[in-house]
Amino acid sequence: MTNIIPLASYPKSGNTWTRMFLASYMGSSPVNINKTGETYANSSFSRSVFDRYLGIKTSMLDPETLDNLRPEILRAVARETSIPVIVKTHDIWHVTTSGTPIFPPDTTNKAIYISRNVLDIASSAASHWGISLAETVDRLCSHDYCLAANRNSILPSVPQKIGSWSQHVKSWLDQTQISLCLLRYEDMLRNPLESFGRLIEFCGLEYDRDKIQLNIESCSFEKLKAQEQATGFRERTAKSAHPFFRKGTFGGWREELSEEMVDRLIDAHGEMMQRLGYLDTNGKLTRE
Repeated sequence: MTNIIPLASYPKSGNTWTRMFLASYMGSSPVNINKTGETYANSSFSRSVFDRYLGIKTSMLDPETLDNLRPEILRAVARETSIPVIVKTHDIWHVTTSGTPIFPPDTTNKAIYISRNVLDIASSAASHWGISLAETVDRLCSHDYCLAANRNSILPSVPQKIGSWSQHVKSWLDQTQISLCLLRYEDMLRNPLESFGRLIEFCGLEYDRDKIQLNIESCSFEKLKAQEQATGFRERTAKSAHPFFRKGTFGGWREELSEEMVDRLIDAHGEMMQRLGYLDTNGKLTRE
């Protein structure tokens, strides 16, 4: 029953693009950007998925109880299908207070993690969240940051523990419970055929070079952005002043972040940036 494959990342790291590609490759092409979340894609955090399996409203439950129920939700999902199920998550890898990994080993033996330069995440996330760059930098450096934690309203997702950027990445890279495929957003943009081909093989799907290339093209940033412009995208936050599919590039932080913001992010995350190749061995910024 180990058919759950988490697709994990810190927010605004390329998770949605990757999910669209996989949905297209495993289903029908071209993908509909507003329908990929209707099955299991958001199982790890969607209130509607929780409500359906629990039979009660999640609004009645506190965050700790919801977190402890996550493994049971995933077990229910795993029992319903025999094919690989890609489950989007922004959660930090952790063990619940009941002692169970958030993705229990009886449902999950492999995961995908997408990393992106924290400097580019800052400018993209600020646009997505509809907050200032300074506030976004604060979030990226906060060990207590949690998505959907607003106690004054019921949001579409249950609370998701995020933590700081480097804390998040480290939790997934250093966990030893499941096999991990690490993809860097920058490499996916530079060489999508190699990156997505490795992803397909890791997921245990049939490797078809022509089909991979076809789906890379059908899920290009330009085509996804055009869909959003034509029909909207329900995952775009109400506070965002810009489209969800904003630029689809890397290195834009050079024009958007102040020197002080760059220094603060490097001070907070330099060790992980170096580990992932965003800083060289001398601690200097690479071309990414």
